[in-house]
Amino acid sequence: QFEADAASTLTLVLKGTAQRKMELMSSIIYTMGYDRFGPIKQNKAPPQKHENQRQQKIAKIRSEVRQLTKRYKEANEAEREALAELRDDCKLKLKKLRQAENNRKQRKERNQKRAEFIANPFKFTKKLLSDKASGQLVIPKDEIEKHIKKYTVTPIGIETCQFKKNYSNLTCPQFNSMKLK
Repeated sequence: QFEADAASTLTLVLKGTAQRKMELMSSIIYTMGYDRFGPIKQNKAPPQKHENQRQQKIAKIRSEVRQLTKRYKEANEAEREALAELRDDCKLKLKKLRQAENNRKQRKERNQKRAEFIANPFKFTKKLLSDKASGQLVIPKDEIEKHIKKYTVTPIGIETCQFKKNYSNLTCPQFNSMKLK
């Protein structure tokens, strides 16, 4: 049906040069499709979090502990002991499951690092030993320049300082407190 309507509309409207026909044809077909079918609906569901069985058990036990705590607060003295015991059992299970999950994650990380090392040991070592740059410089520029001027030797200072050829012993007064190997 759409094709027949589009073809009949195009035969009536399209007259002129080939360039004009191409421009009109694409815009006419688009507007007809938009009017008839509406805009494209993005039915993208948010990505679902896939949890393994242990993570699901951990979530379930956490909710149980919360429920037991609420019931414990509302319970009388006779029920509190039993609820406290149940809650302690759940907490113990939760602790063991979390330890197992952490062990699994650490094992996975070790295997990934091992594979990365085997693939390229030099790159891995460089990444391991290099300093990780982080943070931001929040000191004003003029303060940095003052610091640099204070701790750098000016050309006049170089003339007054007598350096030995092996540079192991500096006789400049600015460097008296500095020890070199």
